Amino acid sequence: MKNQNAGFTLIEVLITIAILGILTAIVIPSHNHSTSKARRTDAKIALLESASSLEKCFVINNQYNHATCTSFPASGADVVYSAEGHYKVVATNLTATSFTLTASPADSSPQTNDSHCASFSISSSGVKNATSPDCW
Repeated sequence: MKNQNAGFTLIEVLITIAILGILTAIVIPSHNHSTSKARRTDAKIALLESASSLEKCFVINNQYNHATCTSFPASGADVVYSAEGHYKVVATNLTATSFTLTASPADSSPQTNDSHCASFSISSSGVKNATSPDCW
């Protein structure tokens, strides 16, 4: 009877490692892109919630920047952070009759590396803008 060796050859192991390397090279960037894209929703929600608060203020007081409003940014806050903390929202224009809110990545957020959709904005007239047209 011949003695048969059980196990893998060096070639089989190298081929398996090469296949795993190729799959990893494809999966990791795809995952990072999907995660970054999902985090952009955090900015959109923060902008829409802030705009909604300002609209409530306008309905009650007939101006967006009324002193008694407890909504963003009439509460005195210069910056409002999104729920997940990936974006900061600032009022780049706030008057009695109009506003423009802009969301940009927070300093500590991994979204600072997202150059495709670096910032989002919404105005009192409902105009939505972003770094790239496909971001909203």
